[in-house]
Amino acid sequence: MSYLEVNLFFLVPVAAIGVLWRYLLKQEANAVPYGTSRFDFPEYFSWRRAPIAALLLATAIFDNIMIEVGLVGYAEEKLLGFKVGVAPIEDFAYSVAALVLLPALWYLLRRRSRSGLESYG
Repeated sequence: MSYLEVNLFFLVPVAAIGVLWRYLLKQEANAVPYGTSRFDFPEYFSWRRAPIAALLLATAIFDNIMIEVGLVGYAEEKLLGFKVGVAPIEDFAYSVAALVLLPALWYLLRRRSRSGLESYG
C-alpha cells in the first residue's frame, strides 16, 4: 500500500465532513440578515488564511528536520515523488486534514439554543 492510498483512506471522510460543513455554513449565512453574520465581513476571509499558511510552513520546516536527522524515513518506491525539500508531499495530507477537520468539528459539535442558532452563553 502506498502512502497516497493511506492518505486517501483518511482524507475521503475528512472531505465529506468538509463538504457538509461548507453546506451548513452557507445555510447559516443565508438565514440571517446581511451584517449580522460573521461571514458578511471581508476581513473574516482574509485573516483565516494566516493559520493555514502558518501550519503548512511549520509542517514543511519540521518534517524536513525530522527526515534529515533520521527520525522518520520513507520507502521511496511508495512515494509519489514530489517533495518539499526532503519531505514528501504526502506528509502534508495530515496538515490539510487538520485544517478541514478541526474547524468543521468545532462548528458541527457546538452548543445550540432551542432556536437552532449558536449559543455563546
